[in-house]
Amino acid sequence: MSWDVISCRTIERVIRENPDADLKTLRKRISEAYPFGQRKYWPYKVWCREVKKALKLQEFKEKMGGHIPDTMPLFAVALGDAPGGPLDRDGVEVEEAGKGHAFDEMWGIK
Repeated sequence: MSWDVISCRTIERVIRENPDADLKTLRKRISEAYPFGQRKYWPYKVWCREVKKALKLQEFKEKMGGHIPDTMPLFAVALGDAPGGPLDRDGVEVEEAGKGHAFDEMWGIK
């Protein structure tokens, strides 16, 4: 098993065992669960990277009220599934509509 897999599994186990812990407590418990002996060299760097990723996700979950939404509003608007329906583009005028694209101008296409 690689260092990152061991790190991820250890961190996930600690998070699962402490579902109600705040970030400060969780960080302490994760630190106590370090599985590689000395805190140096490549294993420790991998551990720190995985801890950072996991805690960033936990922080985001706390900001979102304990859960991550299934879809983000940005994508809902882009797909036309926004609560108000697709964006209304009636009355939008484009200046110099017949000018063409930059690619056409570059290659001399008219």
